Amino acid sequence: MIGTGPDAPLLPGALAEIAEVAGRDAALQLALHLGGAPLHIPKANNVGPDHPLVRAVGAGAARAIVARFEGDNIDIPLAQRALVVHLASSGMSSLEIARRLRMAVQAVRRYRRGK
Repeated sequence: MIGTGPDAPLLPGALAEIAEVAGRDAALQLALHLGGAPLHIPKANNVGPDHPLVRAVGAGAARAIVARFEGDNIDIPLAQRALVVHLASSGMSSLEIARRLRMAVQAVRRYRRGK
């Protein structure tokens, strides 16, 4: 897993609980694709392959998330600090991360330094 060592930033809000049920990578993918917006978790029989949750985290992780949050509306945090660490550990440069997350390069560098 990427960005999961003892120095990995804590995941904010609902992402921490999502990480417990579906894994940290699924929580980070959810933040990357749907962060900053509310997400309605539908009933299990309403989650098809084209549902945004499945597209963001894959079918297996989506099933785990639906099993825990079925029928709930959850706010997906931006989780910028955790995403910076996640993307940096996959080899992306600070500039690439800044562009991907629409952040200032200086903020990305601060997060990479752990500040």
